[in-house]
Amino acid sequence: MELIKKLTVEEKLSEIILEEGICLSMAGIYYQSVEILAKLEKRKNLKIGDNLTLINCLGIAYLNIHQIDLALNYFLKAIELKSRLTYRHDLLKAYHNLGLTYAWLGNFKQSTNAYEQSISLAKELKILPLALTFNN
Repeated sequence: MELIKKLTVEEKLSEIILEEGICLSMAGIYYQSVEILAKLEKRKNLKIGDNLTLINCLGIAYLNIHQIDLALNYFLKAIELKSRLTYRHDLLKAYHNLGLTYAWLGNFKQSTNAYEQSISLAKELKILPLALTFNN
C-alpha cells in the first residue's frame, strides 16, 4: 500500500511539473520550459498520454529557441508513438508541428506532405473549419 501511494504522488508531481513546463512555453519562456521538460523526460514516470504531451511540448519549445534539429526529432518521435496508438487528435497536431519545422528548414516538399497529413486527419476527425488543424 505504501508503494502505491508513493507512485501516485510521483505521478502527480510529474503532472504538475509537466503543466509548469507547458505554462512556461505558452508564456514564451522557452529556455526554462526546455530545462524543466527535459528533466521530466528523464524521470520516465508519466502516463502515456502525458508522455505524448511532453514530447510535443519539447518539440515546440526547441523550435521556438531555434534548435530545429531537436524539434524535428521530437516531432518525429511524437508521430511514431502516436501512430501506434489511438491518439488521432494529437497525431494531427504532431503532423502540423512537423510541417512547420520542415518549413523552417526550407524543406517545403516535406512540409507540404506533413501539412497534408494534418489536413487529412482533420477531415477524418471532422474538425471544421480546417484552419483549426493549425491551432494546437
